Amino acid sequence: MDPVSAIGLVASVIQTLSAVGELIKYVNEVKNASDDKARLAREAASLVVFLTGFRYDIEQLDLKDSRYSGLSQVAAEDGPLNQLLATVGRLLKKLKRTSRWKLLRATTWPLERREVDATIDLIERLKSLINLSITADSLWVPCVAYNS
Repeated sequence: MDPVSAIGLVASVIQTLSAVGELIKYVNEVKNASDDKARLAREAASLVVFLTGFRYDIEQLDLKDSRYSGLSQVAAEDGPLNQLLATVGRLLKKLKRTSRWKLLRATTWPLERREVDATIDLIERLKSLINLSITADSLWVPCVAYNS
């Protein structure tokens, strides 16, 4: 992965972390919501921990090594990181639309249960894809070094 791509990957992680932080803020502003609110808030908090660890893992790697192809796929335009950012962006858009009216925001949860379920499932799948990419790269490097 070239240095410019590596910097872009870290920037994408930071952008996604920022969006997730904003999502948590909006979720916490809704007062009377079902357990969907709590589930989504827990998933978002888990995502912050995951992305923070991912960011620091990336910063410690020698990304100039061409063997980090999994991370290149994570950073791709249609890769899991951008899909994650788009998913969080869609949720934010829906929550912000409701937040225009303070009273409505305080009393109305704008997301349906099936939408929350689908979103949490999607976030979990994308986190798994990112983890698989990291794992594949970390397993590949020692094998190549050993066979050299």
